[in-house]
Amino acid sequence: MDNGIPAPSRCVAVTGSRDCTSYGASVTGDMAYGLAQRGICVIAGLAYGIDAHAHRAALAGALERS
Repeated sequence: MDNGIPAPSRCVAVTGSRDCTSYGASVTGDMAYGLAQRGICVIAGLAYGIDAHAHRAALAGALERS
């Protein structure tokens, strides 16, 4: 039965600085996009900076995967 919650083995947490560098934002975006493309659930804290970049990239990767 699928309850919509991914298995812990298919999840990764991404957190970081609110005041991130452009390099950090770029690496985070690449990483989160690639993980989402592979069906991995990206979890972040809904904050600014790294968390926001992780969310945006994961959503883009998931949409591209569909």
